[in-house]
Amino acid sequence: MGIFKKIPVPGLRNVKTAVSILICLVIYALISRPGVLLAAVAVVVCMQNSVQKSIRSGFHNIMGTLVGGAFGVIFVMAEQLGHVDKIFEIPVGIMILIYVCNLARLGDAIIVACSVYLFVTVSAGQSEPLSYTLNRMADTSIGILVAVLVNTLLFRPAHERYSDNITDMNIIHMDVRRKALLPDEEWSGGRMTELFIYPSGAQYAERDFDIRVSVAAVEAERTVFRPLRGYKRLIMPLTGRMTLTHTDGANVTRAELEPFESHVFNGEWETRCEGAGADFNLIVSSSPRKHLVGSLKTIGYGEVAPFSDRRVIGFYALADNVELLGASAGAEVFRITLGAGDFAVFNSNIVFDDINMARGEGRGYTAAVLSGGEDGRPAAVQVDIFKA
Repeated sequence: MGIFKKIPVPGLRNVKTAVSILICLVIYALISRPGVLLAAVAVVVCMQNSVQKSIRSGFHNIMGTLVGGAFGVIFVMAEQLGHVDKIFEIPVGIMILIYVCNLARLGDAIIVACSVYLFVTVSAGQSEPLSYTLNRMADTSIGILVAVLVNTLLFRPAHERYSDNITDMNIIHMDVRRKALLPDEEWSGGRMTELFIYPSGAQYAERDFDIRVSVAAVEAERTVFRPLRGYKRLIMPLTGRMTLTHTDGANVTRAELEPFESHVFNGEWETRCEGAGADFNLIVSSSPRKHLVGSLKTIGYGEVAPFSDRRVIGFYALADNVELLGASAGAEVFRITLGAGDFAVFNSNIVFDDINMARGEGRGYTAAVLSGGEDGRPAAVQVDIFKA
């Protein structure tokens, strides 16, 4: 029986995908319409672990549907006119289609674009290729729409909802990201969990973000950090010691870090790390237009953290039952309880591009730790980000 306890339960994304496909099957059965396969493929491709990512994927895949459908019409009509042979038409069209999608920065939509193209070129009859293509494009769009609606209305991730414990939603914006709902992913040195990224919908791989907060489990004794031009990096070991070696041209510097000691360095530097364990990471844009400043520190039982509505501030719980009480002008604004690994972020809707909104002190708040860390250990890691 012990082996079954180690088998993980299906994730929420798994369930959402199955429910969305079931809805597509029911819809197509009720209206007696063919083409449910394309709708199901679109669901699988479009379903993501957050609403923002599903909407982003949905938009890209609708664009991919249009491109794939257009290619299908062109090649089918060329075939009917006797200009091309289907044996050569399909692979050549696929090659050109993938190339065009990459040029148009629609790499995420390649699967859907190719699926629509293949359905049109392989299955279309010798008459009305345009009508057939439009129907297949409609099938794909139905699948995308169902996936986005299921993710938004039925299974909206808890970390994307407002907290029920905020007294006045017009005063402060807060998101609570629960550890159980945050997916992790592999990297060269172990596993990583993204806690927060700004702006919403940005992707680390695309380098289109201004702020990224994550926690990593470093399993390898020696790792090399990927260079990040235009960013400042902050790191804090949570367990174990860490030694960082930075190389900037001819200059080589070393930093030996104890647990909960924060260190900031240039993302462009070649950085090597020695030491396994868990660490907390903050990456902020250092471009002249953004010029964000970040800091990491720990906060313990009974301590109070001041902040304002002109800053993004977050708390990563290091223990269970970490209770935070927020106040402004002597009045309670929020009260939340975090479990170990949960992350609460405030003012995540701030617009840093608007200098008038992001600079200055703004309205003042305090966040006090009412429970957690009573044993003298830190209760949470505090993240503070503002525009210089």
